[in-house]
Amino acid sequence: MVRRGVAGGLGAGWLLCGAILVVMLVGGSHGGLSDHEPKMENEGLNDARGIISRQIGDSGHVSTVLALVNGKWDKIDRGNFIAAVLRMATLHTAQSINKKLKADVIAFIERGFPLIEKFRPQQIADLLWACNSLQITPKRKIIAALEEQALLKMGDFKAQDLAVYLWSQASLRIQPSKALVEALFSEYMEKMDDMTAENLANTLWSIAILDLPRNTNLFGMIGDQSQLRMSEFTPMQLDNIIWALASTRNVPDKEFLEGFAGQVLAQSDKFQPQNIANIFWGMASLGIQPERTLQGGQAMVNALFEQAVFTMGSWAGQDVAVLGWALGQLRTYPTEELLHALCQQAQQTYRDMSAEHVANLVWMVGQLRLTVPRGFFDAMVKQAVKLYNHLHPRNIANMWWAFGQSKYKPSEDFITTMNKEIMMKIKEYDPGLIANIMSGMGASGVNPGDVFLSVLARHATSRHHEFSKNNARDVLAFYDTMKIRPHQELLAELGKRL
Repeated sequence: MVRRGVAGGLGAGWLLCGAILVVMLVGGSHGGLSDHEPKMENEGLNDARGIISRQIGDSGHVSTVLALVNGKWDKIDRGNFIAAVLRMATLHTAQSINKKLKADVIAFIERGFPLIEKFRPQQIADLLWACNSLQITPKRKIIAALEEQALLKMGDFKAQDLAVYLWSQASLRIQPSKALVEALFSEYMEKMDDMTAENLANTLWSIAILDLPRNTNLFGMIGDQSQLRMSEFTPMQLDNIIWALASTRNVPDKEFLEGFAGQVLAQSDKFQPQNIANIFWGMASLGIQPERTLQGGQAMVNALFEQAVFTMGSWAGQDVAVLGWALGQLRTYPTEELLHALCQQAQQTYRDMSAEHVANLVWMVGQLRLTVPRGFFDAMVKQAVKLYNHLHPRNIANMWWAFGQSKYKPSEDFITTMNKEIMMKIKEYDPGLIANIMSGMGASGVNPGDVFLSVLARHATSRHHEFSKNNARDVLAFYDTMKIRPHQELLAELGKRL
């Protein structure tokens, strides 16, 4: 998103950030949840079709809806069809349906294919919304027919219909055609004043999920409208906004960020664990240090820290790791209470963490030079050994580096397992990674053994010309610390780099 440069001089915009290294894209898409509640059309409620719609609304199970509408198919119109699909979608959220019943629902949707050409804009959006709620991806012919009707009737779409249609496509991972994207964007700009806070948040989420083209004018208008609606955003919507901005690498201007931080602060006691983790993840991914760059940044951080401590008992392992990574990336120091709670929860949830989560959480401790209980490291090491084949070279190097910062000596099981993994993939280790491993081992008092050192020495010697002065110093410092004589060729080549 770029700062508005069009005629009219609108104030708020977003600045496109061209080169941001997102080290850990784990905040990820968490649903872009929509609060859309479709309503049955009111017309003709006293005729036969109106009676059918009322009967659909009174049905208490998906199978009951299907039996009703299939039994009266000759009297079903587009309104009855949409009412039936929406009712089944609503019931599905509270009921589980088996494979056969789901197949029957799919068959019913396909049976309604001839009705699509008569759909109104809201019905086009509602059918896709219902399919997403039913966890059904429509067949291509249905998607194409809906798109054809959307293009024909685009001017009749209301703001809510536009937002629901695009959100449903994103949720179902349906990639719209270039023509549809252009038409949607144009109509969005026409209807921008009618967009609600939910519409705006879900639109940004949808654009990020589908990786749609960055339309400068549209993004600028979304930025303007978002500022006007800022006080209406819920924690989930704020979460979706920062996730979308980070995923599309769009840095908002300071005015927008100040308003954003103020609304996060106002809503902070309603934030769930994932919301908190993703706010920090988004800030870190965009390189925004709120407590240093925003007037209300420190207050926002403090409030989120307090809420994190209050809710920590319900945090999943991924959320713990995402928050940890973000704090390390931002160089934002947790309070003593938060650090204690994070360590305790990490020890409770480490079995659910991925290899990358473990490595990044350990890295955070080293990055911020934090003092943590040995039990925290022990838990991380145990999970790392279990998932060793999922650890990338940088993960392993970061863990060793962090252990060195904390003077923590990992278990023999970890040392042996990681040594084998490093030797097996030694060609993937560049001088910086080798230096981090060796400095960590040296600081932790770990002698990896002659076989490991021989393999490492041959590899390092073959790439000696790539070593920086600091890399060479760290490797040679290991040998000095551990009182081990390095291979003569390695000593000679790395000595030249000093």
